Amino acid sequence: GTWKLYEDEVGGNLSATIQSYAALLASEKYTKEDANMKRAEMFINERGGVARAHFMTKFLLAIHGEYEYPSLFHLPTPIMFLQNDSPLSIFELSSSARIHLIPMMLCLNKRFRVGKKLLPNLNHIAGGGGEWFREDRSPVFQTLVSDVKKIITYPLSLHHKGYEEVERFMKERIDENGTLYSYATASFYMIYALLALGHSIQSPIIQKAITGITSYIWKMERGSHLQNSPSTVWDTALLSYALQEAQVPKASKVIHNASAYLLRKQQTKKVDWSVHAPDLFPGGWGFSDVNTTIPDIDDTTAALRALARSRGNENVDTAWKRAVNWVKGLQNNDGGWGAFEKGVTSRILANLPIENASDMITDPSTPDITGRVLEFFGTYTQNELPEKQKQSAINWLMNVQEENGSWYGKWGICYIYGTWAVLTGLRSLGIPSSDPSVKRAALWLEHIQHEDGGWGESCQSSVEK
Repeated sequence: GTWKLYEDEVGGNLSATIQSYAALLASEKYTKEDANMKRAEMFINERGGVARAHFMTKFLLAIHGEYEYPSLFHLPTPIMFLQNDSPLSIFELSSSARIHLIPMMLCLNKRFRVGKKLLPNLNHIAGGGGEWFREDRSPVFQTLVSDVKKIITYPLSLHHKGYEEVERFMKERIDENGTLYSYATASFYMIYALLALGHSIQSPIIQKAITGITSYIWKMERGSHLQNSPSTVWDTALLSYALQEAQVPKASKVIHNASAYLLRKQQTKKVDWSVHAPDLFPGGWGFSDVNTTIPDIDDTTAALRALARSRGNENVDTAWKRAVNWVKGLQNNDGGWGAFEKGVTSRILANLPIENASDMITDPSTPDITGRVLEFFGTYTQNELPEKQKQSAINWLMNVQEENGSWYGKWGICYIYGTWAVLTGLRSLGIPSSDPSVKRAALWLEHIQHEDGGWGESCQSSVEK
């Protein structure tokens, strides 16, 4: 009667089961009385009900009138006006957290509920005794609460202006297809926020967002899948690179067209990443075809690998220089690279009482991204990464190696992924296989090889890291 987040998750996942249960009821193809739904209901209640679910699950049910908003909790909208260097600035959040939490903040403060009832009463799975957010309260979090309380005392007029600022903030980050940051999830939170501000469901901005979201639906053999963000740029870069590795010439039509596409998709606007790097010129690539606001390090180095053999062409050389400088300019002070922005490493915000806060709230250096950046420079343009930056990155990687010899990878599963990325990066810079850190990593990989000769890793390693 359960749903899982990954295939070998033990015992089922409470939040995934609640969301799936609610979605099936909303479809009206199933009722609470169906046998499978009864089994799901039993599991949900055995695990403590909605009260013990992830806060985003509670939020979605609250918006649809099937869970109570927290009675006293309030996120002060004047936070939108704080200076960029304030520890509570919205730009101390990762780009993903920022673009999701801001519309959620507005809905939560207004205790917004959609007008049309999609769900039957879900009191039978509500549970009790749980809080909306994680129940542990660190000293760092208590400091944060104290600062937030000061903001709450700001004049009411500033709180109202905060709502206007939320609307402006969202509208400025809508991509050409109507989605927010090109993410399906952020886009439907934006729709809820716009409805909470009084926009009609028929308004052009909401209708365009809906059209953008539905354009991400992929028809499967059974049913449909909603992509959160199509991976067109990423896929094109990887495929072009792979074909060239397989000796498809750069002058071939397929590579020429792929390179032309990538050149068109290079981003040339200073957007949110520039808050922490104001003197840096743009030059990165994003993940999806419509993405014009959130370039990232990984997509940028992937695009550069695909373009590497075409250097000597004026357009490629111009794009190359801009992108290489952009990547170098986003190195964090600790020596590593994060995914999207520089310096988004707030300890205060990482201690928010939210599930997975350390994963989603900030954008710190990660071994997998750092390793792939070093592999790019080491393989394609070693002279363009200054020795100081190179050594700083190597030192950081050596310092964050796990005791067992592996490295953690945030953007894949998980330690195998991180270890692969770091080893290829270190070796491309000439770090010998006899280096103690490299030897420890190699021994770890040999140790975890499966009996059938392959390697594999459960998503559980990301949970237990």
